[in-house]
Amino acid sequence: MIMRKTAKLKEIVKTFDIEGTRLKELKEKILSIPGDKIVTIFCPDSINSMVAYDISSNGKIGYESGHSSMFYAKLFHAFACGGSIIIREFTKDMIPVKNNNITTLIPKKNIYGIELGNNNWIGITKELLKESFSYDADTRKPKKIEAGLVFCNF
Repeated sequence: MIMRKTAKLKEIVKTFDIEGTRLKELKEKILSIPGDKIVTIFCPDSINSMVAYDISSNGKIGYESGHSSMFYAKLFHAFACGGSIIIREFTKDMIPVKNNNITTLIPKKNIYGIELGNNNWIGITKELLKESFSYDADTRKPKKIEAGLVFCNF
């Protein structure tokens, strides 16, 4: 069943004519961010409303052959119908984090945000992105921001 879905997605992705479009510009800009990254695409009107994809520093999407096709299908859908993207870029800089009297090193992460819809995209400012990370989505109460996050303009 999964193999049939993957084959069907590959055929759908082949029909996307993104040359010379804002979608192509967005794809290239995402892939140009250096380092390994996690790209989370949110589409409120789809069955899997939020899906995350690992993208390696060399541009490889996911770990299986169908991941790239699924990424582009989800990106295309959000681009056309509305959604958002959060990109977590893992840098080589490490920071110490103390938890239960144990200090560990974690990578510093650059955070980028993008709003999508009507076949267009807009980069979210670092100020607005930081503000959105400062509140719990369910309770709307302020929350502590995870250590090591650097908010960036896209």
